[in-house]
Amino acid sequence: MKNKNIILTLAIAAVGLCSVPVLAQDASNAAFDRMDSVQTLDRADQVKSQKSQDAQNMSDLKASRKETKSRAKEARNAERNANSAARESKSAYKTEKKAQKARRQADKQTKKAANAREKANDN
Repeated sequence: MKNKNIILTLAIAAVGLCSVPVLAQDASNAAFDRMDSVQTLDRADQVKSQKSQDAQNMSDLKASRKETKSRAKEARNAERNANSAARESKSAYKTEKKAQKARRQADKQTKKAANAREKANDN
């Protein structure tokens, strides 16, 4: 009986010692589960913030692209206007040059006609 009591005592102590780590593992698993859920929530928040930041960046880039297109269109219009003005100026220059040449020729013809009248009057 003495041996039985000793064996039972040792068996109860052994069962108690074996069950403590199992209980400790359950507690640590719960702690790990909580940490995992916190990390998961943190990752979800990071993903949301990254998505919102990406959307903001995209919006900024689209606005910048629209503004750049607008500036390019204005520049093309200004260039077109400048080319048109240059063409008109060149045309006006050529027209004035032709008009001056025509006036010089008219003056020459007038002088020739006056000289011819004088010769005719002298004869």
